[in-house]
Formats: sequence, structure tokens, C-alpha cells
Amino acid sequence: MIPPISDRQTGVVFDSRNPFYRSPTGAISRGTALSFSLLIPRGERPQNVTLWFSKDGEKAAEIPFAFAENIRQYQRWTTTVTPEAAGVYWYTFRMETGDGVKIYGRDAKNNPVCGRQNPSAWQVTVYDDTAKIPKGWAGGTFYQIFPDRFFRAGKQILPEEKKYAKLRTPGELPTWKREENGDLDTTDFFGGNLRGIEENLDYLKGLGVTALYLNPIFEAHSNHRYDTANYEKIDPFLGTEQDFRSLCAAAHKRGIKVMLDGVFSHTGEDSIYFNKYGTYPNQGAYQSKKSPYYPWFKFNRWPEDYTAWWGIKLLPEVDESNPDYMEYITGKDGILRRWIRAGADGWRFDVADEIPDDFLEASHRAIKEENPDALFIGEVWEDATNKESYGLRRKYLLGDQLDGVMNYVLKDAILAFVLTGDSDEFSERLHGLLENYPPCGLHCAMNLIGTHDTPRILTVLSGINLPKDPAKQVALTLDAQQLAEAKKRLTVADILMFTLPGIPSVYYGDEAGMEGGHDPLNRQFYPWGKEDARLQKLIATLGKIRQKHPVFREGDLKILFAQQGLVIYRRQDGVHQPVTVAVNCGQKERTVDLQAPRTDLITKKRFDKSLTLPPMSGVIFEG
Repeated sequence: MIPPISDRQTGVVFDSRNPFYRSPTGAISRGTALSFSLLIPRGERPQNVTLWFSKDGEKAAEIPFAFAENIRQYQRWTTTVTPEAAGVYWYTFRMETGDGVKIYGRDAKNNPVCGRQNPSAWQVTVYDDTAKIPKGWAGGTFYQIFPDRFFRAGKQILPEEKKYAKLRTPGELPTWKREENGDLDTTDFFGGNLRGIEENLDYLKGLGVTALYLNPIFEAHSNHRYDTANYEKIDPFLGTEQDFRSLCAAAHKRGIKVMLDGVFSHTGEDSIYFNKYGTYPNQGAYQSKKSPYYPWFKFNRWPEDYTAWWGIKLLPEVDESNPDYMEYITGKDGILRRWIRAGADGWRFDVADEIPDDFLEASHRAIKEENPDALFIGEVWEDATNKESYGLRRKYLLGDQLDGVMNYVLKDAILAFVLTGDSDEFSERLHGLLENYPPCGLHCAMNLIGTHDTPRILTVLSGINLPKDPAKQVALTLDAQQLAEAKKRLTVADILMFTLPGIPSVYYGDEAGMEGGHDPLNRQFYPWGKEDARLQKLIATLGKIRQKHPVFREGDLKILFAQQGLVIYRRQDGVHQPVTVAVNCGQKERTVDLQAPRTDLITKKRFDKSLTLPPMSGVIFEG
């Protein structure tokens, strides 16, 4: 089928997202034949048209096009290429005309543009066809818990190992004043624990939650626990290994999986591995070069001058390529396997972009050998298919590393759309994800709009500029109008997060209406008894809609309309009933033609042949 072409259209016509011009579209598995069609104006007198196609970092192959047919004022030229190896590939077009050689790449809106030098190339992601979507995750809903701040079961007891800790009570603010050197005191604890999470599994089940993502739970000396002291031990404030096993067993009975946070690019300075203060009876790397852990770390001049994560001396950096360290984490009896055997269903890796490829590949093997359906997620803030770090193009989603990443790219797209109403830009960002991400990476992505690393979503969506002064952030409270507007925007953002490809992730307390600025004000204790019931109901409704409709597992996304703040898209898989979503982030109400009576799955309100969407609202319906 030939796409419509305007008589006023000029220049070369190509659309990498339209199967007429590039087939198949999107990411492809290795060994797949990839065909291209170009429409070239006859007036160009094209001759010797070539496709310049290259694997990332390699010399481009020049593949000739052949004339196929005349279509109105155009000539159609075609060619085919079959990439045999997984990787990121780039392509441009070149042709000789009466006016000389012309090189065509893409502009910011994915349109072909002529450049005499090196225009931006189009991307093709080629993945290993052995990459499979782990069973039981897609179609579900994550709930992220910062363990110290969720729920405390039993009395708050100060463990022997935590005598330095400052105990806080629910309702208090976390310590937010910074010390003279700029560091934040992270020794205040509210006492949230694993038993507290287990006691609230029925609440989470009622929200439609199918998987927990727990921030670090291993022994550490800060409340955030990203300064691991012992990978083999649950932090005493949180409980014991038996408590963890009990939580996993109780969660599994309710159909809820448990994913752990792995911090393997660094440890804490106060750990059994580094042992800077002699806290532990063994010799750490800081105490002796004869320590078995000494080769794990990077010393410039032992013991005081060592490489630390982002220069933070509290977090000595690990050499992940060290064979002993890699075996300790990824080996047959390593940390990854150990905690899967104890009940965990998957791992999220902190700062995955700072972990070498060979370590990620060894981790993937260990996790999948222990449980083929375990999920392996990484923290990557950019497009994970073309990201570069430390001078290398990364291979996260090609089949032998991560199943998916934290979808900060989608987060940025959703928040920008909700705050500005720019539907064109939103559509372009979605198309970019659909074009670059392999199926596994797309459907296993952790969709999010707020995490422990970002201000609370209600505060963000109020549209206010957060003051840099922490004291002013503490005093900041949204007024009634700001709060009402933020909640409207959050409703639309949640609808988008829950219905676009990937697995939505609710940061604990966002469903309760929590506010807060930057760390640690985004990590306050859950407001039990003071929740926003309407927001809770919305999350529960969206979670149930996802579970009821199989198209949210691995269904395609087709954007039907994107103009003037209104976006309409459909999820479909060719087997089950499709689901259509319409959201209006514009400033005016919009009328949507339904063609047949429809019922909004959120509100259960029935519409005849059309519906009117007020600004900052959305609907979901079958068909």
C-alpha cells in the first residue's frame, strides 16, 4: 500500500516508521532481512543511489538501490540488507544527480534532510533472537518501597550494630540539614522493616500490585543502604534472612513478586570488605594489602588515596573486572543466586551504566540459570539502545545483559506532555522508543514518574520551581489550588504510565498524595491514615484494568492522533480485544468521535458516539 503523497510535497520521501519505506519497522532480530524504499523526485534525475549501512564503530557498507517503479512525480528505488550480528546500526542515503552527490540523513522530527557533510543517521537496533520476555511480569504493576520509610511492625528497637543511629517517629521530617562539608546526615532511621511490608501485602494486592521493588535491604550504615556493608546479611533494622524469606513466601501466595536492588559498583567504606574503621573482626582492604578484598578496590596510594564513586569517600569503588569479586557476586554460589534461592524473583542494578559489559553478561547468566523467568533491570537514565559511557557504546538490551531499564526517557516524555500539552513532541518521543527498543526491552521497561531519586510527583506536577535552599523546601506546602491542579495532572500521568508499553512503577506514597522536594524530603514516612482515597482508587482501578486486558502485556502501540494537546493511541496484539486510550493535556476541551457506544473503563461512564474530554483528563475503553 502506497502512503498518501501530496502534489505539493517536494524532495526525497522516506519514513523509517512506515513499513512502506522500511520493513520491518522498529528493532529487529539478527538475520532479519530489512528492506528500504525511497521516493525520489523525477526532477532529481537520480542515478547510482546507495544505502550506507554500518554497524556501530565499523566502516559503512555501500549497498546499491535498484529502480522499482514510477509513482506519480516520483521514482521508487528499493534495496535490502540483512544484519547478521546483534548491535546498533546506522544508515544514510546517497545519490548522484545532475546537481552532484547528495547525502540524506534525518532531522529532529525524523524527516529526511539533505546534508553535504555528515547528517544525523537513522538507527536500527538488532538484537539477539534468544532474548525472551520473562513470564509473569509484563501486564503487572511495580510498587517501589524505600524500606525504612514504609511501615514498622513491632516495637522500634535499636540493634546492637546501630548504636550510632538516631531514631525518628512517623510524622517527623527526615534530617535535612546538611553538614558544613555539604554531606547529608543519613543516620536517622524511622524503623520500617520487612515484617511491616509483609503485614501490608493485602493493601498492596488491593492496589493491583504484582511486584515489589525494594531499595537496598542488605546491611549498611545509612538509611538508604546504598553503602553496602555485607551482601550476605539483611540489615538488622529491617530484620533477618528468615524475615526476608517469610516476606517472599507471603508475597508469592498473593501473586506478588519481589525484586531486589543490587549495588555492585561500590561498597561502603564501613563494610566487611573495606573496613576503614575496624568495625568488623576481619581485615579489610583498607587495613591490609594481604586482605582477600584488597584486589577488589582501586588504590592510587594505599590506604588513604582510593577511587570512590563520584569522589564520595564513603563509597569506595569496586573493580568489577576482578575475577574474585565477579565470582563472589555472579558465581555458582554468588550473591545473585543466593538471594534468588532465598525467594527473590529478580534484580535491579544500581548505576548499571557504570558496570562493565562482562559483569552485566555474567550477572545475566547467573540470574537466568537460577531462574529463567527472573527479571533483570538496570538503572539507565537515557535511551538504553544507544547510550555511551566511558567511551563505549553500551549493549544493555541486545539479549545477553538486561531485560529492561528504568524508563526515565518515558518519564521525561510524560511529564513534559502533562506540563506543556505539546502532543507533537510527546508523539515524537514515543515513536523514538518504539523504533529503538527491542520487544523485551520495551515491555520489561520499568515505567515511572517518580522514584527515590526525584522530587515527589505531586510537587513536580504543581508546576512550581523548587527552591535550592533546603530550608525553603521544608517550608514548602502546596496551596489548595496548586494541589488540585497537580492532582489533575497526576491523574493523566498515571493513565499514560499504566497504559503505555512497559511495567508501571508506583513509588510508595505517591498513591497516598505525598508531597516533598529533593532527597531526603522525597523519602518521608508513609502517611498511614492520611491517604488520598481518590488517588488510591485510581491506582487500584488502573492496576485492575491492566490485569484484565492481555494487550497490556506485549501488545503493540499505535498512535492514532496527536494534535493540539490531544493524544489517542491503541494497544493491540491481534488476538485479544484492543484497548484505546485518549488523553487531553491541552487548554481546551476536545471532542472524540467514538463511531460506536463505548464505556470508560476508569469511571464506568457510558458514551454514545462521541465524548468530550475536558482539559487534563483521560479515558480508556475497549475497541
